Amino acid sequence: MIEKGFFGDAYIDETNQRIVIPNSNVDLHTQVQEKSIECPTCGATVTVYSHKENKCEYCGTALQF
Repeated sequence: MIEKGFFGDAYIDETNQRIVIPNSNVDLHTQVQEKSIECPTCGATVTVYSHKENKCEYCGTALQF
């Protein structure tokens, strides 16, 4: 769920074994949506998510939801 952006910029702090949510203004009740799009640069089909910065996993192009 963290990888898909459900918790904003949250990450797992493996040293302290906890989830860190750096931005306390993240609305944890916001539903994250996903859709598949074609990358305009390389043509790959990529899944992008709302409420998250998306990049093509193949060529690194920034993608909009």
